[in-house]
Amino acid sequence: MTSYGDIGDTTQTTVTAGTATKITTITMLPGGPYRIKKLRVAIGSDSNQLIPIGYVELKIDRVSGPFKFPVGMGQVNAGTAAGEVSWQNAEEIDLDIEVPGNAKVEVWGTFQDAVDVTAGIVYVG
Repeated sequence: MTSYGDIGDTTQTTVTAGTATKITTITMLPGGPYRIKKLRVAIGSDSNQLIPIGYVELKIDRVSGPFKFPVGMGQVNAGTAAGEVSWQNAEEIDLDIEVPGNAKVEVWGTFQDAVDVTAGIVYVG
């Protein structure tokens, strides 16, 4: 089986605090079916006052969920000067979700504070 990785149409999204925000949309390759094996989520902030904790949700064409997963990095210890950023390793969530070819996979996030998020999937087929 061949493995594929995709982050979709957005490299980074600022998620609005306490509000479900679409992070990215990924279109599966034609053919299939494929199996999503991993969801990767990187969360960051340029403030040491924000706590990047919440959840992400996958919304997938023609596939019933729910697919909600808690994520969070604890306190992001950014520096004290403006613009200093601290990133943690991306969270990696193991999955096994069958998805048809050409399906749209939307990644949504809801977080306690406004944080910057990048998300992507690893799939096989």
